[in-house]
Amino acid sequence: MLFNARDSEHDEVGCKIMRSKIWVVLMLGIVSLPLTLGCFTENHQTRVSKGAQLTIVTGTPKIAQEIVFKHENEIRKITPNANKELVAVYLGIVNSDVGKASLYIDSEAAVLRDTDYKTHSILDPFSESEVITSQGDYTDSQLMEYVPLLWGNQTLMKDYQITGFLIFEVPIGREWQSLNWYQGDTVVAKFPE
Repeated sequence: MLFNARDSEHDEVGCKIMRSKIWVVLMLGIVSLPLTLGCFTENHQTRVSKGAQLTIVTGTPKIAQEIVFKHENEIRKITPNANKELVAVYLGIVNSDVGKASLYIDSEAAVLRDTDYKTHSILDPFSESEVITSQGDYTDSQLMEYVPLLWGNQTLMKDYQITGFLIFEVPIGREWQSLNWYQGDTVVAKFPE
């Protein structure tokens, strides 16, 4: 077999082109992650926490004195009990590893952990809300601010995500450390700083 310098140069150029393509694909992947998750980041900071099977993306918790939303042609309102406030946590649940993840989101699916390590369960937004007879008191943007609400059975196919809000009723004046997720995987999702 004869060694040809031209073949060597051709192989070297081919390797450089291949490395360039790999570099471009990696950079596109890194750049597109925020775009993939960005559909729900709007004006929220987010933080990504990876579990064994699921990835949880959390947004900064929002404190509210009432939450209104539209559900099945009804206007519903959640208000906290005395000395309590509502906290809405916007999150994404991403299935990048399992063929199909079946999730049942209820009061035991996750807890909100404060900086004193006390935990607070998810509030059922449907049984804990009351029907409002007049929409006139609320704008469309107020009715859509906390939608969709995550509750009930969810099926998450591989490479798909669901996003929405979990609602918590908590004592006034707490600071939040993490959302501890237990459904389909165990993930401690710290909040953005």
